[in-house]
Amino acid sequence: MSLSFTIVLMIYFLAFILLTILSYFMVLLARRYVEQRRILDYPNERSSHTVPTPRGGGLGIVSLVLMSGS
Repeated sequence: MSLSFTIVLMIYFLAFILLTILSYFMVLLARRYVEQRRILDYPNERSSHTVPTPRGGGLGIVSLVLMSGS
């Protein structure tokens, strides 16, 4: 393995770690936003959950992907 390949691999690994941490916090922010505004999915007979569940947690991940330019 050459030195430049190792550096590139390290950069990709660090980017992965950083984006994982950022997505975690973006999901927390999105969840807090929807809970404050009561944007909830209330269970019905077809639902797999039994308590109201916040909608839109995936928005944090999607926004991070769009911001990263991937």
